[in-house]
Amino acid sequence: MKTLYVSDMDGTLLNSESVIPPHAIEALNRAIGCGALFTVATARTPATVANLLSNVNINIPAVVMTGATTWNPADNSYHHTCHFSPATAQEILKVYLKHHLPTFLYTLRDRMIYIYHLGPLSVLEKDFIRNRLYSPYKRFLLTPAQQESMGWLGDDYSQEFIDKTWQESSLHIPKEINDGVLFFAMQPESIASKAKEDIFRIPDINPMYYFDTVYPGNVMIEAFPKDASKANAVRNLANKLGADRIVAFGDNRNDLPLLEIADLAVAVDNAIPEVKEKADVIIGNCNEGAVADFILEDYIAHSSSAQMLGL
Repeated sequence: MKTLYVSDMDGTLLNSESVIPPHAIEALNRAIGCGALFTVATARTPATVANLLSNVNINIPAVVMTGATTWNPADNSYHHTCHFSPATAQEILKVYLKHHLPTFLYTLRDRMIYIYHLGPLSVLEKDFIRNRLYSPYKRFLLTPAQQESMGWLGDDYSQEFIDKTWQESSLHIPKEINDGVLFFAMQPESIASKAKEDIFRIPDINPMYYFDTVYPGNVMIEAFPKDASKANAVRNLANKLGADRIVAFGDNRNDLPLLEIADLAVAVDNAIPEVKEKADVIIGNCNEGAVADFILEDYIAHSSSAQMLGL
């Protein structure tokens, strides 16, 4: 039996400090070295996935941006990318403008992710950009006003500056968005909840709304192309690799579609109740490296390579 092991990253494979515990890296590499098929399915982009998995000998593509595309770290190529139609992208943009909900727009072309931002930048968004500013995998296309605000410590902007930023950014985003793959807003619930209903009414998209585990107190409100999901991307990858069993790990609401198509759905102990209810197995929490331990044990139990592992 050929098994594909797929783990979410934040709150699942990564601990509360957003790193993989050392013993977990050792366990993963031990399993991979003996033939285990391991990858991640994450909301993150290659810009952070590459660094976070730098010590893991991952040798198959990763599902990134919640399934909007699959990325091969071996040659920085993207496959099975889902794009919005230009008309749908403009419809989404109108909703964010209507509610004055700041958002990032991710586009993908020529093996590079180009990111626009609609509206003024919050302190959190500026930190988000700074941590990814020099990545070889993405480029932020900010307006002059947004670039100016990057040098300011806070976000207590004057109304004049706020109006200027909204106007500049709305004109900065292309009128015809041919390569859009994701709208991603990270805002307090008081702001994001006002746009939720309108976004969820837009046809031909896959919207998501959930509380973030990395930035407590904030809500993620995302819009993906209709066919973009961790589940679809992992199913395609499993078929390509010839895997006949999928074991998936998750902790948050955006992992549910993946867990539903898995042959074995595994939740970490720190997962939200809704995820635990859908899981076949509940393991230790993310700080214990429980995902890696489970993969090694499961691979030994289902593989004739156990002797190669020295067990």
